[in-house]
Amino acid sequence: MYIRLSVSAVHFLSTKQNTRKGKGIIIGVVVGSVAVVMVLLAIVWILTWARHKHTFGTKKAIEGDGLQIATKSFFDKLGGDIYKSGIDVPFCNWESILAATENFSDVHKLGRGGFGSVYKGMFPGGQEIAVKRLSSCSLQGINKFQNEVVLIANLQHRNLVRLLGYCMKENEKILLYEYMPNKSLDTFIIA
Repeated sequence: MYIRLSVSAVHFLSTKQNTRKGKGIIIGVVVGSVAVVMVLLAIVWILTWARHKHTFGTKKAIEGDGLQIATKSFFDKLGGDIYKSGIDVPFCNWESILAATENFSDVHKLGRGGFGSVYKGMFPGGQEIAVKRLSSCSLQGINKFQNEVVLIANLQHRNLVRLLGYCMKENEKILLYEYMPNKSLDTFIIA
């Protein structure tokens, strides 16, 4: 069966089909573009949020004893590289250390070595700690101290005392270790 149409009718029908196709293509492009833009915005938001959280960090208390995970802004103030190492080394505020050692009382002094004195301390939660107060006459700079903290934090072994954290305030450099109650090693070696 054949239908005879005039040229104007054929032109009208083909224009109508092209208009439908054109509208479909336009709708598809617009919807696709909006979806791509939304995905890109979501990615940018996630990256910004992650960077913000990573940069400023939420200072998490560890056992509520004044130890906190150090943040990038904290290290930026000190000009150090601990944060860049990727290790979450807890730091302790100066006031918590003073309270734990009763202002570095001689009663709590466990001994003295070439790099400073060691004190026994106790956090309010009952956790016993050994506080190594590096001598102020030490020529060790901040970067060297921070590198040492990173090195010690990486050395985890059952025969080594564990580094719990550290503190730096002005010329004071403090290392916090788990407390070992059975005297010092030289007592066993010499005896």
